[in-house]
Amino acid sequence: GMNNLGDVFTARQLVALNTLSDLVQEAVAKCERDALSAGVDSSGVDLNSGGSGARAYAQAVGMYLAFLVDQVANHQSTICGWNHPNTQMRSVFSRQALPMTWDYAEANVFSDSSGSFNNLFERQIKGFEALGACGGGHALQADACTQTISAEKVVSTDPPYYDNVQYSELSDFFYVWLKRTVGDLYPGWFQATLTDKDDEAVANPARFADFGPRRRDLARQDYERKMAAIFRECRRVLRPDGVLTVMFTHKQVEAW
Repeated sequence: GMNNLGDVFTARQLVALNTLSDLVQEAVAKCERDALSAGVDSSGVDLNSGGSGARAYAQAVGMYLAFLVDQVANHQSTICGWNHPNTQMRSVFSRQALPMTWDYAEANVFSDSSGSFNNLFERQIKGFEALGACGGGHALQADACTQTISAEKVVSTDPPYYDNVQYSELSDFFYVWLKRTVGDLYPGWFQATLTDKDDEAVANPARFADFGPRRRDLARQDYERKMAAIFRECRRVLRPDGVLTVMFTHKQVEAW
């Protein structure tokens, strides 16, 4: 009976998550006003465009708050179980799947216990502190079949594990909340209603349901075709003496 992501939340949880999502936008606006009052650069360049002034600062704060809302969603759904040995609530993604639960645990989002907004906020701050004075990182999203990011470099890849994990379906759980909170900051990332499924390299028989008994073979062929194209591209962009490392974990030898 679960036809969309909203079905894994109670009405109370949806009110809390939608309210927190709306407050992210209000917080971004307030941060920008406060930064301008403090004399921060008022050029108005967005974070997405490489800005570093008041607007970009506020949007960066909004991104962190959006991550926090996603974590609240991870701890506020009817899929959250109970970790009996630790006597605490178990989040949705205790592993790479949406589990089946018969009874669920629910935290008071306004308390200080595990799964609450305050508890998750404190954990986020501790994460920042653990980063130390690092130089920061940089991430790009690209099609592995046509990318040039790896040209003349070492390629180290942890590819999709055949049919073990349905990544895009799991990503949708967080995507919908990110789109609501910061979708306007990165419109190019959030144009679609849900994440792209067609171009994903994963063996998912459900995408070939109309073909009946052939669906598993077609899913396998689709995965292997896409992975072959990815490895061809890796070979093309690497130097002749280049290095390619692959981490692949699957219990079935055929998947290797």
